[in-house]
Amino acid sequence: MAISVSNEGKVVTIKVRGRFDFSHKNEFCSVYESYSSAQKFIVDLSTANHLDSAALGMLLLLLDYVDKDKSRAVLAQANAEIKSTLLLSHFDELFIIT
Repeated sequence: MAISVSNEGKVVTIKVRGRFDFSHKNEFCSVYESYSSAQKFIVDLSTANHLDSAALGMLLLLLDYVDKDKSRAVLAQANAEIKSTLLLSHFDELFIIT
């Protein structure tokens, strides 16, 4: 997985490429922790091709970081397989999924 970050004012976009799994936990968490003044985090999954249970756990850590405020955590542009995993895990109840 590769992570790139776009910071536009108070909105931080974290773009995930390739596999999203436990081996990238430290990198993923350090990214959002680096932007403590951000009002919203968008996790762009448009180029992710795999998401496992550890990645789901990392997304929950992000949700905790934003005080479980659904409006501050968006999961964007997931492919059909990843979106299905998110929906089966009921992440649509926790995050905004676009």
